[in-house]
Amino acid sequence: MTTFRQQLDAFHAKLTLRAEALVREVVLQTGYTLVEKSPWGRWERWTPSSQHARPMPPYVPGLFKGSWDYDFDAPPTTRLDSIDQTGGTSMARIGAARSTPAFVTHFIVNNTEYAEALEYGYAIHNIPDPTPPGGMVRTTALEFPSIVGAALAGLK
Repeated sequence: MTTFRQQLDAFHAKLTLRAEALVREVVLQTGYTLVEKSPWGRWERWTPSSQHARPMPPYVPGLFKGSWDYDFDAPPTTRLDSIDQTGGTSMARIGAARSTPAFVTHFIVNNTEYAEALEYGYAIHNIPDPTPPGGMVRTTALEFPSIVGAALAGLK
């Protein structure tokens, strides 16, 4: 017969495993959402209102989408040169979260030189972009509660 202490220990172990699974799934889905929202295209395919904003060097189609990186405890500082219009290489790097400790600070970053311009819009000759994008990070942050909710639902 199990003691009350053993029952509590078993309950604690089960909850810990579920919490770890939840954290990992939230990190993965947040990262995948960032990658999916990342632009990759050729400027000539941009919306008509953005056509005036022809990208200048160092823009390379697919570089931003392929350059998301993941680490825990400290943000990655390396600038990646991964050209990938699908984002598969970024998703593979973010997938490392499956085998890292769950209860740490997780970082998903894009150190591409023009990441901030893509997130917030940009200026040409000090004239602000009249229609800055919503940003991958900001819109993903707004979706975060639903990402957590979906991860919770998946645990049941």
